[in-house]
Amino acid sequence: MILFPNIEQAKAFQDLLPNSQLSSNNIFSKKNIKSVLYHSEMTKTQRYNIWADIRNNKHQVVIGTRPTVFAPINNLGLVVIDQGENFGYKEDQSSRYLSVTVAKKLCELTGANLVFGSLVPNVEGYYYEQHKKYLRLQNKPLESKKLISKRIIDLNTQKNKMISWELEESINKTIENNGKVLLFSQRKGEGSSFICQDCGHVFKCDRCSLPYTQVTSVQSQGIRLKCFRCNVKILVPKSCPNCRGIKLKSIGLGIDRIRDVIYKLFPNVKSIQIDVDSENIEQKIDSNQIIIATKKILDYNLKFNLVGIVNLDNLLNLPDYKTSENIYFTVVKLMYMTSKNFILQTFNPENKLWYFIRQSCPNVFLKDELLVRKDNNFPPFSQLIKLTYQNEFEEKCQKETEITKLQVTSYKLQVLWPGPSFIAKVRGRFQYQMIVFIKLKLEKELLKKIVSKLAKGWKIDVDPISLI
Repeated sequence: MILFPNIEQAKAFQDLLPNSQLSSNNIFSKKNIKSVLYHSEMTKTQRYNIWADIRNNKHQVVIGTRPTVFAPINNLGLVVIDQGENFGYKEDQSSRYLSVTVAKKLCELTGANLVFGSLVPNVEGYYYEQHKKYLRLQNKPLESKKLISKRIIDLNTQKNKMISWELEESINKTIENNGKVLLFSQRKGEGSSFICQDCGHVFKCDRCSLPYTQVTSVQSQGIRLKCFRCNVKILVPKSCPNCRGIKLKSIGLGIDRIRDVIYKLFPNVKSIQIDVDSENIEQKIDSNQIIIATKKILDYNLKFNLVGIVNLDNLLNLPDYKTSENIYFTVVKLMYMTSKNFILQTFNPENKLWYFIRQSCPNVFLKDELLVRKDNNFPPFSQLIKLTYQNEFEEKCQKETEITKLQVTSYKLQVLWPGPSFIAKVRGRFQYQMIVFIKLKLEKELLKKIVSKLAKGWKIDVDPISLI
């Protein structure tokens, strides 16, 4: 069984098999080993037929995404998980399983070997490797990245320039040499929020309370405010509902705004923006020199002559124990996408995370992160359960949260953040949450007791990928 975090990568891997060295010269061809691809985009009939074929031993190698971990493979001998740290392995609907956790248990029950493929092990994987529970196949992919040019630019010295002088010059040189440029930003749209400059009012979605983002509507050739959680679009207000002021502005940094700046700086260079809604991505990249992209670009195995991170500062202060790890993985993947030059722009050049990036030595970062987690009792030194409750009345959320907190703490368990969620409202319903710390050797019966006493309406997420 070979698992990938998304369908594109699973398809790409299967496409390689008929012409790969493994297939044509050795195992696949000589032993007549048959492989099959399984994923959620197939019809129900296709999935049923493949499932039945797997059960009947017609396929020895099963390639797929998250749900493939439940495939009925007889005599399972090996499970390979590519990019085990990727969020694509987490199911966000009930039963909210994590494919990596399921695979571990599957291998424990069947005696199959488990192999993780990753540029850098995640923090928990590194911990288990150090305690001889995992064996890492060492190929040191980041060692080669010490040879590329890496620069971290202090945006405080740039006089409000979105694209620093150094990044602009590097783009110019790359274009002159017929190279390709990737400019990365975490945000879609024009910026992170839309505000009134007179009173500071932030325009928020009525259904989920998240700030609206300004976007340009291709269909109507107009400007709209969009909630990227609800996908609701509204016309840009003419005045502030709070003070009636008319000085309204989009703030923050999104790829729409970066695109506008690039058009002005390089009007004669073909450029394209890529986000989660984009299609035919590889074809678009082939026909353009400057690619402006969000994290969707990380799903593809691409190479650029220059990679520039326009800004990631908005992620640095997120209240989540995995914040540093997630940023580090994002930067490492982007660094691996360039063969020559890498530039990261920031207003926080002294942040210790950038020191670890400069070193290109993941073990230094991983050891430091383990110390932080140990001090705060976060995984791998505990197991977390995220409990979330939604209701149209906030008073009901407050009451249920208080009752549940008392029930959980009666078992002498630690509870974190019992109150409004970071995203306090979802689709018109208020949302409260709490994080429960579970001892690693906690008896399953106690865990069942806790879950059984929860009132109807609580969502249970074991091993959450995010606390917010």
